[in-house]
Amino acid sequence: MTSNHNFRDSSALCHRNVTHNSNTIGNIRSNSENIRIKYNFTANAIDISSNSLAALAGSGGLHIIQLHSPFVPTINMFHHTGSTVSHVKFHGNSSLIASTSGSCVLLYDLLSSRNPTLAFPSNDNVTGISWSPSDESVLAVCLRNGNSVLYDARIGSESPILNFPVCQPSTASQVEWNPSNTHEIAIVQNGGVNIWDTRQVHTQPSVRLGDPHQLINRMDWHPRAYQVITCSEDALVQLWDVMQPISSRGCISISSPVTDIAYTPFGNGFLTKAMGEGSYLRLWKIGFQDTDSYSAKQIHFFKENRKDVIDAFAWRSLGGNKFQIVSLINHNELSLRNVDPQHDSIHRRLQYRALDGIYQY
Repeated sequence: MTSNHNFRDSSALCHRNVTHNSNTIGNIRSNSENIRIKYNFTANAIDISSNSLAALAGSGGLHIIQLHSPFVPTINMFHHTGSTVSHVKFHGNSSLIASTSGSCVLLYDLLSSRNPTLAFPSNDNVTGISWSPSDESVLAVCLRNGNSVLYDARIGSESPILNFPVCQPSTASQVEWNPSNTHEIAIVQNGGVNIWDTRQVHTQPSVRLGDPHQLINRMDWHPRAYQVITCSEDALVQLWDVMQPISSRGCISISSPVTDIAYTPFGNGFLTKAMGEGSYLRLWKIGFQDTDSYSAKQIHFFKENRKDVIDAFAWRSLGGNKFQIVSLINHNELSLRNVDPQHDSIHRRLQYRALDGIYQY
């Protein structure tokens, strides 16, 4: 299989002329701090690019929305599949987008007239994808059966360039590159987090977070520090120091199993989405408890309508100290909630200063 990808900057797409489909926009609701837009298509996954494009992925293909003007019709890249689409990922400033379709990974190029441009089939359902932060063509993929691999889109081959060792029986639910070390990759596997150095993949990971009794299902790398946060089916959120991985540096019990988690792009906090709380996103502040541990306190929640279900969420930077939480709701609506740290009490409650890697409050 061959590929002729063009890895040009996708910022030109902000001004790209496209044929508008009048059937893609439904109802619009807005106020000074929140915008809700309903579309006439369904999606299961969302990702936000660095230049404010949103990719909504569903069984009908990809729908691209310019968030600077989300009310206008989208760019549609139709590709009907009978399989569930669970993940979608932009790659930095390049024009490539990866999405999943059952046991297959599909690659789209926003600057190509032929989409999908490439497909990577596998032997089980894909449970996670992550682009390398240092090599725009390398994509990490993990599968339900525990296998995890690296593909190179430039080669265009269905064969991976690297296979990570796996012990059976196994399962994997997420894969994420370390933004602070481009050679490290974390795989949520068998209820824990395995961290591998891609330069020297041996039979065992370089770091293992968790223990056999835990049920970790999601994680996030801290954007500035060498730390990881995890959530689990047993309703626990844990904070980890990767340099001291024997035990977590903090453990917070939540009322319901947490299905997704992400650090805030400002201050020192995190956002959670919990099972059984479909219309809530909860914001937490991380506190320094003593010399060896952290604590966390809920300081705010973002609530949609009572019957809404938040399918997925992502942070969007608006420039400067302004941010936005973009949520996919009920499979066909976007909620854009402004968070202005410069004038918002949320930011004041999340502020910290770092001294020798220790957060002071």
